[in-house]
Amino acid sequence: MGTRVEDLLSTRTVVIRFPGGNTEYWLTDQVFAAGDTLRRSDGEWIVADVLGVDRTDGYEAIVLRDASMVAKPGDSVAAG
Repeated sequence: MGTRVEDLLSTRTVVIRFPGGNTEYWLTDQVFAAGDTLRRSDGEWIVADVLGVDRTDGYEAIVLRDASMVAKPGDSVAAG
C-alpha cells in the first residue's frame, strides 16, 4: 500500500528544539500548542513555545522543556 496524496498534503515539517541545543526535523500532521506533552528522543517533553510558519524557512518550530522539571498539581513550592 502506497502513500496517499491526501496524507502528504496534511503532513508538514516541524523543527523541534530541545533545551540542550539539539534540533530534530519531524514530519507530522500533529498541531502543537504551549503546554502539550510529547515523547521524543527517549524522553517526555513539554512544549514551551510554538513559533509559527511565518518563519523564513517555512517550517513551524516548537521549543521544548524537560517534563520532569515542570511542577505538577499538588507539588509544594519552597518559599525563597
